[in-house]
Amino acid sequence: MVHATWGHAAAGFVARPGDELTARTLPVFFAVLELLISAGVTTVAEAAFQDHVWRPRLEPLLDLTRLRIVNCAVDPGNPTRSFAVDFTPSDSVIR
Repeated sequence: MVHATWGHAAAGFVARPGDELTARTLPVFFAVLELLISAGVTTVAEAAFQDHVWRPRLEPLLDLTRLRIVNCAVDPGNPTRSFAVDFTPSDSVIR
């Protein structure tokens, strides 16, 4: 969205909590997710999960689909490789 909004002027953009583009992107992300889920499309969405930000926006989707959250971690010794950890159906469902 940075380039779509400001084109070449975006070169100096620095993302920060609450910035204009983050505020605009969040509802778009969830609108697209809801559209895909409503259409019956199996969907995998990746994001930096922050419970206080995502939970209130994911909970309404529970009426439409079975939701799973996969927590990933990065090995500090090899930061180019991430791996899923502690995924079990019982603790991956938002309630």
